[in-house]
Amino acid sequence: MFSDFFPIALSLIDLTTTLTPINTTMITTEPIIDTTEPSYACGNMTVLIGTDLVSGYLDFRQVQSFSECCTWCQSNSSCVSFTWDMPTGGGSIAWCYIRDHIPSPSVNPVVISARY
Repeated sequence: MFSDFFPIALSLIDLTTTLTPINTTMITTEPIIDTTEPSYACGNMTVLIGTDLVSGYLDFRQVQSFSECCTWCQSNSSCVSFTWDMPTGGGSIAWCYIRDHIPSPSVNPVVISARY
């Protein structure tokens, strides 16, 4: 027999596989916004975080903060509600819409409204 002339060494090899988890980073397109209640106050108006008052407006303009939008509304005798579109994408400029009426609210996580 062939193996009588050429001894064959047989050995068993144990293979071990170790799985190491890969570090992952979560990327989101949702804006990260500080919506702590004390940072959003406007005199005696009711502040509605994440609520859009959609329907017509008296005027609109770019503003740099919720406070600026509030001040603008309070300085206009016809203003009874406003909506501030929070800046997204790393920007600092946002839009403020002042109204002479209080429209029906709708959910919108990137706006803050206020009304009397």
